[in-house]
Formats: sequence, C-alpha cells, structure tokens
Amino acid sequence: MAGTPVLALRTGSTPELIEPGVTGFLAEDVEDLVEAAGRLDQIDRLRCAEVARERFGPHHMAERYISVYRRGSVEVEPLAAPSATAVAMLNLQPAAPTRQPSGR
Repeated sequence: MAGTPVLALRTGSTPELIEPGVTGFLAEDVEDLVEAAGRLDQIDRLRCAEVARERFGPHHMAERYISVYRRGSVEVEPLAAPSATAVAMLNLQPAAPTRQPSGR
C-alpha cells in the first residue's frame, strides 16, 4: 500500500472507501476533481498508506471475509462432484516432448 491519495467522483461506493483529506478527495464533477488535484499536497502520504493498510491489508481483508462467512451472510453452494469427463481430463498424462528436426 503505497499511500497514493485518490481523487474520485462521489458516486457508488467511493464515499465508503475514501476518507476526505486523509486518503484522498471526493468531487461532484470534473471541475471539483481539478480543484482537488491542486490540494493533494495536503494529504499526509504516510498516514494515507497507514489507513490503506489498516483497511485493506491482506490480514484485515481475510479477517473480514471470515467474519462474513461465520455470520452466514453469504450462501455457499456445495461443490458438485466432477463429471466423468472432467475426471478423465484431469487424469490425462502430459504429452512426451518431441525432438525438433535439426535441419540437417
């Protein structure tokens, strides 16, 4: 996580992802984005990287996924048994390497 601030339009999930003045700036339109670009030097890059690691680092993300699964918020379908064709394909032996003609 490099600590690169983000400039984004205030649409979709961006308000949930960007902490204004800390991890970047949200804008209403292109003119706001241009204006915000001029304020990027106000962002503390070390703090931006720290927040990104806290929120999106691999350990934290894994913990969040595990908690979702433990709550049962996500339905998980059981894996179907593989078909005979799929099993046969998995058991194929790789082809033996062949020699290329030497051109003589």
